[in-house]
Amino acid sequence: MLIFDNLPLHIKKHIKHPRYEKDHMGMSDADIYIFKEDQCVLKVFKNHVEAKHTIDVMLWLNEHSDLSPKLIAYEIQEDVTYLLMHMLEGNMTSDDDIIQQNPKEVIDCLVEGLHRLWRMPIDQCPFDMRIEQKLKIAKHHVDTDNVDVLTWDDEINQNRFHTPGEIYDHLVGHQHEEDLVFSHGDYCLPNIFIKNHHVEGMIDFGLSGIADRHCDIALCMRSIKYNFGSDAYISLFKERLGVNIDDEKIDYYLLLDELF
Repeated sequence: MLIFDNLPLHIKKHIKHPRYEKDHMGMSDADIYIFKEDQCVLKVFKNHVEAKHTIDVMLWLNEHSDLSPKLIAYEIQEDVTYLLMHMLEGNMTSDDDIIQQNPKEVIDCLVEGLHRLWRMPIDQCPFDMRIEQKLKIAKHHVDTDNVDVLTWDDEINQNRFHTPGEIYDHLVGHQHEEDLVFSHGDYCLPNIFIKNHHVEGMIDFGLSGIADRHCDIALCMRSIKYNFGSDAYISLFKERLGVNIDDEKIDYYLLLDELF
């Protein structure tokens, strides 16, 4: 429960109406509070590494694109980090009504979002999320027993691996040449907002940075299948995306995500 009076003054001064709704959709350890009257969202992190990366990426994106919500204020304390941002307009692409009413529009918007990410120049991007860096993070998760095997997807694993260490060893031994772009890092439908038939913005940049384009493609395809309830629109997604998709890379990044 959020105790409004306990918020840092630097954060609280931007919130005029303390009534909020708690968001329960996210999978991370962070708590999310929506202040609709003030059109802002407060994210409270317990993981300082994730928090710092998210803040840094948002500040960079606020200067270089319009894909991220505007960051209003943040404060890093000993045990938690507070991040206050403007609320994105529009709807999540995971909204059931939107999917049912116009599934092809959702696919088109997901493709649009990827192309906008990939058009961003990476020569001066300071955020590295290539395989080597991702494997370092994954190794830390494995070593600290911070991998939830109960959430593993049987269709992805196909009974090939039984421990996080086995997946990690497989990933280390099957690294590949990377087709580098600016990657969102968690390109799933709940993180993409659309308005007036176009992408309005994105949220959750804790794993964003330079990476292979298949990282976002893999997670997007998995999310389409989950949110649409079938893989009926995967072929349309591939067609509209217009790039050659490497199935081995798709498998690689889906397995890698099992360690996050």
